[in-house]
Amino acid sequence: YDKTEFPVTFYSFDENTTDYIPIPMHFHEEIEIIYFQKGNATYRIDFSDYFVDSETIIIINRNSPHSIKKLYTEKTKGYIYLFNPNILEGAIDDFCTSKYIAPLIEKKMDIMCCINQNENFELFEILKNILLDISEINKNQNFAYELRIKAKFIEFFSFLFEYNYAKIMNISDKEISKRKKMEKIFSFIHENYKNEISFETVAKIIDVSEIYFGRIFKEYTGLKFTDYLNIYRTNQAAKILVNTDIPITDICYETGFSNFSYFIKTFKKNHNDTPGSYRKKISKK
Repeated sequence: YDKTEFPVTFYSFDENTTDYIPIPMHFHEEIEIIYFQKGNATYRIDFSDYFVDSETIIIINRNSPHSIKKLYTEKTKGYIYLFNPNILEGAIDDFCTSKYIAPLIEKKMDIMCCINQNENFELFEILKNILLDISEINKNQNFAYELRIKAKFIEFFSFLFEYNYAKIMNISDKEISKRKKMEKIFSFIHENYKNEISFETVAKIIDVSEIYFGRIFKEYTGLKFTDYLNIYRTNQAAKILVNTDIPITDICYETGFSNFSYFIKTFKKNHNDTPGSYRKKISKK
């Protein structure tokens, strides 16, 4: 977060697909809202695929596994709003908190992931204008701007309730168990990607057979475990390439690869460029 005392962050993106870094399946504690203004792509959210095109709002609940599988157009443009849902809370005994906000934070709520302008113009325009208001408030940052942003996010979700795009759901114990297993896998990979990680080790972490682990991982992410691990590692390598002058050989071993040639080959596969060329191109921007 830009400001840790107010856990809200805003990004804008305006990208060419040639510069696109694939975003593998991951999750986080924050709610993520994306206003996708231009372009089209396929998002995978909670293990379902969503084709997203221009003028679409994407809502990703906390701890919902998600990825961007593919971009289709030359240009994509939009805004990202990332915030800790705890900012929406009121007092513990507050009626609105217990009825609406608590189920959202506890992820007992089903939220429509994608809202397109063509599918529901009225709701889309309301939500879009709220998001643009939030961006403007954050840009100016007048006194008590945090209160106004909080109020706007609450307004945003109130309209989701009103239009029946957010509702309380009954989640089976089996589904909760699956989600916890996947979260455990992602957490382990993200914390240990610099080290050697074996297929057998990860299967043991969630106490399942290797065959079952391979099947559910492919089902949930659309990727083989090794492919996901390599994408995550090369994404971390890309960040280091852009933000530091660390030698490429050091980056190779720093991100969990034990063979330099394999690192170069894998990086090129995932980023359509060699690490050295990628660093040069990005540094010129």
